Amino acid sequence: MGDILLSGGAAGADTLFALCAKALGHEVYAFSFPGHNGGAGKYDLNPGELESQSELLVQTGKNLNKRFSPDPPDQHQLRFVRNLLLRSAYQILGMPETGRPETVYVVTNLTPDRKYAKGGSSWAVEIAAHLAHDPKLYLFDMQSNHWHTLVEDTFEPCQAPPVPSGIYTGIGARDITEAGLTAIGNLYGVE
Repeated sequence: MGDILLSGGAAGADTLFALCAKALGHEVYAFSFPGHNGGAGKYDLNPGELESQSELLVQTGKNLNKRFSPDPPDQHQLRFVRNLLLRSAYQILGMPETGRPETVYVVTNLTPDRKYAKGGSSWAVEIAAHLAHDPKLYLFDMQSNHWHTLVEDTFEPCQAPPVPSGIYTGIGARDITEAGLTAIGNLYGVE
C-alpha cells in the first residue's frame, strides 16, 4: 500500500493538504457524507457509519467541555454540523480500506494555554490526542507560526515534522493564513 492522506475534504487546510498529496502521487480519502462537498478523493460515509462514532464524539465533547448529543437533531443545519463532527472520527481512526494513520498533521490555531486546537479541528485533535491509538500529532499554530507536538497535555514547540508518508491525516482551519499555506507547502516540499 502506498502513501494515503486521510482528510475531511473541507475548504482551506484540508484542500491544500489534498492538492499537495496528489502532487506527490499520494492517494486521498476525503471523508464526507451526502450533502457535503468533500473535495478531491471524496469518500462518502453512510448514515450508519457516521452514527457508529456517536459515543466516541460524546466522550470527545466531554473532554473538550463541549456538548455532543447522541441523538440526531431535526434541524438540517444542526444535523450537517453534527455529521461534520462525526466525520472527524474517521480522519483519525481511518477505515478498513485505509488503515489507521500513523501521523496527524493539523494547521489551525491553539488556545492561549496551548492545550487545545481551536475550531472544528479541535474534535479530531482531541480524538488523536486522548482517545485513539496514539498517532504522532503535529500542529502548526498559525498565530505563533510554529509547529508544535503534544507533550503530556500541552502543545510544545518542535522542529518541522517529517514529510508526510505512509498513512497520515492532514486537516485544519478553513480560514487558513498565508503562514498556514506556507507551512503545508514546506511540509511536502512543494511551492
